[in-house]
Amino acid sequence: MKKPTFLFVLGLFSMTTIHAQTEAEMVSLEISKSDIEGHIYFLASDELKGRETGTPEIDIAASYIANTFRRYKVQPIGDNGTYYQNIPFERVQALSTVNLQLGSFSTADFIPINNVNIDFSGDFVYLSEDALNEKDLTGKVVLIDSRSKNMRNAYRDASALRSKAEALGAKAVIETVQANDRNWNQYQKSLNRIRLNLPSDEDLGITHLWIRDTNSNLESELNNKIVSGTLKASGAARSVVHS
Repeated sequence: MKKPTFLFVLGLFSMTTIHAQTEAEMVSLEISKSDIEGHIYFLASDELKGRETGTPEIDIAASYIANTFRRYKVQPIGDNGTYYQNIPFERVQALSTVNLQLGSFSTADFIPINNVNIDFSGDFVYLSEDALNEKDLTGKVVLIDSRSKNMRNAYRDASALRSKAEALGAKAVIETVQANDRNWNQYQKSLNRIRLNLPSDEDLGITHLWIRDTNSNLESELNNKIVSGTLKASGAARSVVHS
């Protein structure tokens, strides 16, 4: 059972008790075990598909709960005297396609860290993170060797690294990370999906990707050199949903 279902049942018990205690002369409520089971079975049913925020199924669940509260004569305290509170979320669709071509090196296997579309043709520079402050990255895509970090630490440092590169003028950040197939697939599944965030006025920033350079082919192609290439990343989208 998911938390919203538990909170609904707990709220139903609490509100029923309070209501019965303070307005017993107006309403007499009796909730049976079968009533509670019926609510749980419906809200936890496969048909509601987990009641994900921003989906039609969460709206069905909300309507069901509102109607149940109305039937039990629970006092509404939501928006405009209803049982609903409207909350906007930003729906972030992850990048779906990435193509990187640098000399003889190419890859379409990636993990999106910051989902911003880009169609870039120009200079790429390959650096260690320590050398980042020493370079003018204006108009370039910077590739950073992060293979000395585990994926957890690389993810922890990603925002600060991206901000630093953007401040130096970079168009995008691509990190090479060290990862076995299990960890790579786990992070890829987690980050390459739709996410819901609270709306923000912050700038989207620049494209940020992880790739793997298992055999050091990219390092040998680019190390200490500026090389022309292309980076195309598409599919990222943002929209406001209400729940």
